[in-house]
Amino acid sequence: MKVCSKCKTEKSVNLFYKDNTRKDRLNNSCKECINFAQKKYRKLNTEKIHAKKKLYRKLNTEKIALKSKQYYIDNRERLAAYACVWNKNNPKKNLSYKRNWMKKNPVAVADYNKRITERLGDGYIKTHHLKINNPPKELIELKRVQILITRELRNKKQCQI
Repeated sequence: MKVCSKCKTEKSVNLFYKDNTRKDRLNNSCKECINFAQKKYRKLNTEKIHAKKKLYRKLNTEKIALKSKQYYIDNRERLAAYACVWNKNNPKKNLSYKRNWMKKNPVAVADYNKRITERLGDGYIKTHHLKINNPPKELIELKRVQILITRELRNKKQCQI
């Protein structure tokens, strides 16, 4: 048992934070008092705290970006699963975000479409568009042309809207 220096009540030792600078290795104030003081400080100094965080982000953008990238690499599967669930639960928001991104990044969209078009190899067409085993080369080429024409028409239709 220990007495808190702020509220002057006797409390169990597990209700105090550790402090290795103290003789008994425990903070003088209990967790409840410390948490209350921190909340009060944050409430009174929100602008000051916000300004400090903003300055830190400005001075450490590269460090933050590296940490963020490393976090993504370490938690890729979990983040992908979360994104999948979120996308299913918020289809309208997801579509809105995609459309906004496509409007803001037309060069990236064009590059993506170009890569997809270039990827229309024989194997892709056989597995995704033709349900025949060992189709003749002429049929594969005709299907490739049909896909390209369909995509071109779809792109023209989207531009008109």
